[in-house]
Amino acid sequence: MKILLLALISIFSMASYADVYVHPYQKNDGSTVPGHYRTAPNSTKNDNYSTQGNINPHNGREGTKPRDGQFNSN
Repeated sequence: MKILLLALISIFSMASYADVYVHPYQKNDGSTVPGHYRTAPNSTKNDNYSTQGNINPHNGREGTKPRDGQFNSN
């Protein structure tokens, strides 16, 4: 049981290192984008918070975008 708990803690702490804070900024149209966290850039979309099957730990929202290799038929 302790090993499982330690494994879960290490997984969650590793995931937090993949977060990148994006500072608030103003778009060309004058609207402001608030500061937020996103996943660090890499070669796949599958680990992004916005991808299906993933949940954003900062706001609890489920991802809606298709995973790499999947296509929307809409």
